[in-house]
Amino acid sequence: MQKGVIMVKKQILIVDDDAELCEELGEILKGEGFAVETVLDGTVGQEKIASYDYDLLILDVKMPGINGIQILNNVKNKKPGCKFCMISGKPNMEKSLRDGGVHHLVDCVIPKPFKVEELLRKINACLFPDAAGR
Repeated sequence: MQKGVIMVKKQILIVDDDAELCEELGEILKGEGFAVETVLDGTVGQEKIASYDYDLLILDVKMPGINGIQILNNVKNKKPGCKFCMISGKPNMEKSLRDGGVHHLVDCVIPKPFKVEELLRKINACLFPDAAGR
């Protein structure tokens, strides 16, 4: 690293109604050097997104109230620099996103349950696309 260069942590918000999963994901990502916030409610998540510029949003597809797809539709055009990952235990998630007409808005899909290595590979590819091919 160059002397005098300040490295800014990438900011990630996880919005999922599964408290245990949020805690686990948060610990993994903080361990990798990311700044992570978690919320358990789509409405609160949408409020946080409106008030802060995150680098990456990890959104659960199925939540009570406002779900991840609704959040994606509501904020994608308002946050052009933000990357969006959808997380779901639903099989054939990519097909569901295509059928719902939102697949082109999503940067990656993380299936539940996930392997840590695959999770980190997908998140790093979203946040650091130039390094992904190396």
